[in-house]
Amino acid sequence: FELIGRIFLGDSFLFNTRSDVGRIFNEARLQIIILQVSIVGIIAIGVTQVIISGGIDLSSGSIVGATAMIAMSFAQVATVNGNPNPKAMFLAQGWTDLPVIVPLLVAISCGLIAGLINGALIAYTRIPPFIATLGMMVTARGIAKWWSKGQPISFPTDSFAAIGKGLMPVIIFISLAILFQLILSYTRYGKHCYAIGSNEDAARMSGIKIANHKVLVYVIAGILASVAAVVLSSKNLTAQAGMGVMYELD
Repeated sequence: FELIGRIFLGDSFLFNTRSDVGRIFNEARLQIIILQVSIVGIIAIGVTQVIISGGIDLSSGSIVGATAMIAMSFAQVATVNGNPNPKAMFLAQGWTDLPVIVPLLVAISCGLIAGLINGALIAYTRIPPFIATLGMMVTARGIAKWWSKGQPISFPTDSFAAIGKGLMPVIIFISLAILFQLILSYTRYGKHCYAIGSNEDAARMSGIKIANHKVLVYVIAGILASVAAVVLSSKNLTAQAGMGVMYELD
């Protein structure tokens, strides 16, 4: 709620900011800013839970890039202006014009797998979160470039493109922010996040399964990064290997 309040407070300030030659920020520019903040905000919801639990995630931006490339390749139309889609070369021609649920499930699966690997490395092999997620950052970025051979992937189906139209990214962000605020405030999961982040040894002695919880936290962060990837690629109508660069530091 605090993040949402700051966003709208900033918007109010910008709407009332004027210069001698006219308005500095027009409505179109403000919409771009709000949409971009919403995409980063979706990622931040997951990373916030990681940080509350005493961890860190450097891989979220790269997960966005890899997931966007893979999901977009499953959201391709078969033809463009009556000609075969040149970007459909990444998959067999029969894998075009798929229902929107297919790229969505593919994206969520990618985020889940990346988060599961992060969490397992940190929880069960005792690799420091900084090192484990740094490795995933490099790996996911490499997968994004390898998957597309360095080329952007465009021409998604109308149903996939609709996810990022208008204010849908803002609606998705606010809905997720409210949902996870309630989860962190009123559920056992949220209380365990704060307990582990405050004192892991005390949390362990109180009966909390530290390893399982850490895996779950990173899985949720990975899934939310994949949701951001879908929204971003849908909004831009294209996916590039460089998507999400430095998002982990925003």
